[in-house]
Amino acid sequence: MAEDHPETNSSDQAPATRGNGSAEIIRPIILILVTIAVFWPVLGHEFLAYDDSVDVYKNPFLQARSLENLLHFWRYPYEGLYTPLTYTGYALAAWAPTWLTADFSGVVVPDPRLFHSLNVLLHLLSVLIVWRILVLLLGRRRPPGARNENQTLPLSWAACGGALLFAIHPIQVEPVAWVAGFKDVLFGSLALAAIWRYLGFIDTKMQPGTVRPPHLNLQYGAATTLYCLALLAKPTAVVLPVIVWLLAAWGWRCSWRDQIGSLSVWVAIALAWGLLTRWVQPGTALVFEPPWWARPLIAGDAVLFYLAKLALPLELGPDYGRTPQVVLARGWLILTGLVPVAMAFLLWFKRRQLGWLGTAAGVFVIGLLPVLGLISFSFQRYSTVADRYVYLAMLGPALVLAWGLSRLRIKYAATGGAIVLGLFLLRSAWQVPYWHDTVTFFEHALQVNANSFLAHTNLGFVLTEQGQDAAAIPHFNEALRLEPDSPVTHLNLGGALERQGRFEEAIHHYNEALRIVPTYARAHTNLGVALAKQGQYDEAIEHHEEALRIEPGFAEAHNHLANVLARRGRFQEAMQHYSEALRLNPGYAQAHINIGIAYAMQKQFDKAQHHFSEALKLDPTSAKAHANLAGVLLQQMKLQEAELHYTEAVRLNPRYTNAHLRLSTVLAAQGEFDRARYHVSEVLRMVPDHRAARQILERIEYLDRSSDTQ
Repeated sequence: MAEDHPETNSSDQAPATRGNGSAEIIRPIILILVTIAVFWPVLGHEFLAYDDSVDVYKNPFLQARSLENLLHFWRYPYEGLYTPLTYTGYALAAWAPTWLTADFSGVVVPDPRLFHSLNVLLHLLSVLIVWRILVLLLGRRRPPGARNENQTLPLSWAACGGALLFAIHPIQVEPVAWVAGFKDVLFGSLALAAIWRYLGFIDTKMQPGTVRPPHLNLQYGAATTLYCLALLAKPTAVVLPVIVWLLAAWGWRCSWRDQIGSLSVWVAIALAWGLLTRWVQPGTALVFEPPWWARPLIAGDAVLFYLAKLALPLELGPDYGRTPQVVLARGWLILTGLVPVAMAFLLWFKRRQLGWLGTAAGVFVIGLLPVLGLISFSFQRYSTVADRYVYLAMLGPALVLAWGLSRLRIKYAATGGAIVLGLFLLRSAWQVPYWHDTVTFFEHALQVNANSFLAHTNLGFVLTEQGQDAAAIPHFNEALRLEPDSPVTHLNLGGALERQGRFEEAIHHYNEALRIVPTYARAHTNLGVALAKQGQYDEAIEHHEEALRIEPGFAEAHNHLANVLARRGRFQEAMQHYSEALRLNPGYAQAHINIGIAYAMQKQFDKAQHHFSEALKLDPTSAKAHANLAGVLLQQMKLQEAELHYTEAVRLNPRYTNAHLRLSTVLAAQGEFDRARYHVSEVLRMVPDHRAARQILERIEYLDRSSDTQ
């Protein structure tokens, strides 16, 4: 096979730009339209209870627009990661509606459409940048055998094919269709832009002549700035100096001397950033730490796994269960771990003939290097491999396809490229709907990996949020079978059992969570709530106070402690804790309801009515707020207003038996006996032996007969 040849004269660059002006416009239009065709459905997707909650819609620093909240992400790590630019992007997307409406008060409610739109737009930007990178590379290193410009595919069209692979390969669905994948898409787009501008800098620098172009420093400055921004988005961008060195060394045959000045700055930045993130980010502690001798084999196994998914992207999911201990337990680790090493040696010995393939392989592996398991990272407790980790590394496969297409005659390249890309497009279109909502997402995850602790525990949590505790409990039990010492799963299972009235079992799981993590503030609070329901108020107070000792700013602990204090008649102390809960979380609707109940117990109906109304402003769909407001209005004999709120309460929650009964008494007091009977009968239909309902029904019948005799 012929050697690669550098392109040095202007005529050699013609294939990269051959065609008229309309063709130059058509290529980016095709890239945009095809990418949108695959990913436009995600604009209607919901948030997922899979990091989206932690990152966005339950992120306490996004719930109110303030400079202090924004600066928090730059001062401190959030959830163990120092990625300030990513969380700044989240904040801007969450707060955007407040700028449009000029409404800066109240709680911010993030709109998933904005976040999904941002992901798709950034992915489109990445696709266009990949195209320009490939055009630049192919223009400098025309493939051997591609000497007849009229018979082979124009290099810009070949680059377009490579960019399409980057755009629509099914492995790209995870980072683009997932709101929490924003960090990967943002870092990827910035990293690709940095690569593009650095290669532009090298291209200008390597032009013949002794005069330095005046814009050369601007090109390098732009590339370096983009590199720094990529690091602020995700620390894995530290590998960029190696990637750009590989591409420049192959595309322009740059020696170390040619790049030492420019790359030394990037390497220094990478080292400084690595030390900074290691200092500010907490260390990763895995249940199983693989020995150092095994880590290269685990990394090789991961590379082989990714290569298999690139070639045959089937059974894609969020959790492959390929943990270090699972990989080490399999007898074929030596084979899977060493195959990539053997492939690397082959590419090295054939580098003169396969320099392009070695470069692409290098880009792919280096792009994955931070998440191959050579250094432990947190997600390894579930799996070493994940689709989102391939986002930047996909530049390597894109280069392989572009190079291959550029060597083929037009008809073969067009036919082969259309078939391959068409199949990937269909597979991606099939994969996108799995990311629509949390239940669909985790049900699919269990189809891919039935032993996914991650899927079982999260699906159980989502089912509890939907009120399906009975359906959630088996998933929590299965999650605990897979990971018995998960404090969060014990906590969530305890909550589901508690809501079903199984208090002893619930208390057992709360205690298990505290056995595993004695400083688990939420477990103390939940245990306190369960104990209070069993009348053990002193023990409940102790656990709520312990939760506040561990986490003084825990608004829910203040609220629940206040509830117990109010039940014990200690209203002054209760009011202090309710007020503190609302100071810490002004959007805490349940705290408004509870303080309203406490005021009502003290016959302070005006104050109670104010807090119930505030709760409804924050959560208009709260059946409890409507019912309690109706109760206060009833105490003031405002029957028609009380009727309206009781009616809304039972509309929002048709199984709200107490609201049905209260509404029946209000209707009976207004002489509407038939409607009153209906609501009592609804309660008896749900609870046939409900004693209070039968007594109220007898009272309604008596009043109805009395009205007839008058």
